[in-house]
Amino acid sequence: MNHIADKTKLPKSLESLAWEPRDDADFFEDGDRLLVAVPVCGDCHKPDGDWHYELCVVTVHCDSEYFVVDVYGDPWGWDMTDVEWFVRL
Repeated sequence: MNHIADKTKLPKSLESLAWEPRDDADFFEDGDRLLVAVPVCGDCHKPDGDWHYELCVVTVHCDSEYFVVDVYGDPWGWDMTDVEWFVRL
């Protein structure tokens, strides 16, 4: 999917939160809880590349790499490298 990160596509009701752009230099600790935003394709067949952010609350577990689970304790379907924006909770 080709797109440019766009903070304005985050929900208006959450714009007052302290959103940070995710960077490869970010450091997370075991047990950190985050609200994350991952860009997903709405209709990849459209020439305008329609997309939106999927939001999820996750918990970081650290071992040799980051292992992230959702609010139910299940493995999260995305990877931290997929995240464009996050808020520390």
